[in-house]
Amino acid sequence: MQLYLIRHPRPEIAPGICYGQSDIPSSEAQCQLLLPSLLPALRSMLPADHIAQTAIYSSPLQRCRLLATHLATGLQVQTQFDPRLMEMNFGRWELQNWDQIPRVEVDAWAADVSGYRPGGAENVLDMAARIIEFLEELVAQDENKKKNVLIVSHAGSMRLMLAYQVGISPEAMAHKLVADHQVIDFGECRQLQLKI
Repeated sequence: MQLYLIRHPRPEIAPGICYGQSDIPSSEAQCQLLLPSLLPALRSMLPADHIAQTAIYSSPLQRCRLLATHLATGLQVQTQFDPRLMEMNFGRWELQNWDQIPRVEVDAWAADVSGYRPGGAENVLDMAARIIEFLEELVAQDENKKKNVLIVSHAGSMRLMLAYQVGISPEAMAHKLVADHQVIDFGECRQLQLKI
């Protein structure tokens, strides 16, 4: 199964603010900046006779929903929104300036990247578990084992999906997520081959 992981457009929020599951929108203008290059690129990657069989899944957060809706219209396919694709929930850290989050809490997270719950909410293991559940369900539902799937989500979710393909444990996925310093740009598309 071929997956195309697409990060949402730049959200309308000031730099330096912690946002995970906060429902921050992207502007229509940001979305329109991506579509002229993203749609033709996807059409060229997808076999012409498979576009109708392509599925789009998206995080339900506005910054993903807008782009997923435009892609579905452009490719003439349906979109399904799945909360398991959302970014990590940072609890009380949400919408706080990173510089104002107590250093002791940030250090505690750095000391236990997989088990610590930033802002008292979700930890990376929780997030990895829901991403694994989503991917395994996706594979189980693909009767023909040939479907192309577009997934519009977040950098954290994408990193976990990319780690999953290596076949490592959820804890190793969590450590890989934190250790991965590659930047995933807004609107960037990465391919992932899921082994059936």
